[in-house]
Amino acid sequence: MSTPTATRITERSAASYLPLEWREIRRFSPRLLPKILNSISGVSMSFSLSDLINDPTLLPTFIDHDPATAYREMGQAVNESMIIKDKEGLGLVVFLKKGLQWPWGHTREVNRVVSNAVTTLVSRYSPPPPPRTDLRHKEFNKDVESNCGVYHFALWVATGQGNAANPKHPTSHQAILSRDILSAAYKTDAVLQFYRSLAPIIQTIDILFEGLDPTSYSRYRANWNYLVGITPLKLLEVSQRQCFLGMAVLHGAKVGIHKDKGDVKDGWVAMICCGEFEGGDLCMPGLGLKLQHRPEDVVFFRLSLLEQFVSDFDRSRTSRVLLT
Repeated sequence: MSTPTATRITERSAASYLPLEWREIRRFSPRLLPKILNSISGVSMSFSLSDLINDPTLLPTFIDHDPATAYREMGQAVNESMIIKDKEGLGLVVFLKKGLQWPWGHTREVNRVVSNAVTTLVSRYSPPPPPRTDLRHKEFNKDVESNCGVYHFALWVATGQGNAANPKHPTSHQAILSRDILSAAYKTDAVLQFYRSLAPIIQTIDILFEGLDPTSYSRYRANWNYLVGITPLKLLEVSQRQCFLGMAVLHGAKVGIHKDKGDVKDGWVAMICCGEFEGGDLCMPGLGLKLQHRPEDVVFFRLSLLEQFVSDFDRSRTSRVLLT
């Protein structure tokens, strides 16, 4: 994570907004956000990000452990903003308590926006069960939890296909929107409405991301702008700040201890949640960390490097993970 005070973030002009974005509070991004980030308590690890990429065994693994047992052994959950950095000051985990409210000065009903978007999506498009081969959801049972499931809305970019005799996606860019978006017309319409409803939330997350790591944000944003021009990704564009190529939506679906190895090694994801539930802490056992992740909180972390799971919860909980 770059030092926030080292970079001045440019304020937006009135002409730079898309129709569904909220007008941003002047001076928040370039002035107030760096001060807030600098005031958050932090913990430094003894290794660097590059060390962890090259040697994942620097952190203990819990892949074969029972999540409930791991949860009990991890101590008390953190319920305030915190940052975990590597020895060089780069961020590994950034937990922003009520972060969705920060850019708006608590003047917007952000949780209502998120909850209404999810309710409408689920009512129009039943959550699909995860593939049986997806071991992250090996305990998933659609018969027991009939209204639960996992959506994947993303532009998938195929790798290793450039020289294939029969490439999966015979286009110059080797990219296609995910099946959960395109498998039926009514599903496509529901997904597009979902994105439109979440436009100010996507905008908010990217405001925070730019403040946390301007270099990575610029790289992600440039990649987005390039792909929007040559792929169907344009269908999902709702914010001029948008930079994450995909979103996973876990509606009531519980996830075991896992690591997403297919993601960019030094990449970030952003996670938010909504619902009325008890439990449901976001846990990273390799760091001995569990976060009391609740509606309006935002967590940024290195998905491909850190094992994680969500602890058991009662009632309804929905997570959204923005990823590239």
